[in-house]
Amino acid sequence: MKVLILDSSTPLPFVAILEDNTITFYKELKPQEQSSKHLLPLIEKEHLKTLGAIAIGRGPGSYTGIRIALSIAKALSFALNIPLIPFDAMKAIDTKKKGRFLIVLDARVAGFYGALCDNTNGLVNLTDPKVYTKEELLDESVDFFVSLEPEKLKEKLPTEQGFFDKEHFKNLLSHAPIKASDPFPLRYLGKVPVAFKADIM
Repeated sequence: MKVLILDSSTPLPFVAILEDNTITFYKELKPQEQSSKHLLPLIEKEHLKTLGAIAIGRGPGSYTGIRIALSIAKALSFALNIPLIPFDAMKAIDTKKKGRFLIVLDARVAGFYGALCDNTNGLVNLTDPKVYTKEELLDESVDFFVSLEPEKLKEKLPTEQGFFDKEHFKNLLSHAPIKASDPFPLRYLGKVPVAFKADIM
């Protein structure tokens, strides 16, 4: 089955195609390219003809970013009559340094989004993403912190450079598919459950 993967919740929005358990297309955008005018041109018409599902990043991350990718995914899901698959993009972030670490994204006034991982023997996600204060992060028993934007976070928290490991995407699509008209669970701010319904998109 061919799956279109969309995410614009993190500082590195991306579009990918998973086909027969292999990533056949992958394109990362710049942080300022989260809008639909940048994402849509990457989705080729030829891909749409044979899609079996759309995987969409549900956060945590930018509220605006989540809405942009979700709006595109919902529209395509309706038009093509194919299901949506929610996934946590943070769980595909890895680093070249080995050990037990926390993936960290800046949640601004809320603090940080964090997810505990270990890549000593291949990436293992130890916890789901949640909201942390800086003090709570520093209390975690980890070897180091990982971020997609270490330079931006260096004054708040020293972090190692992280990246999306494309091999991990196929392991994330284990959620049960949902219909485009069903409530869609998001991880916005971690503490407030949010569900978008198709009639407000």
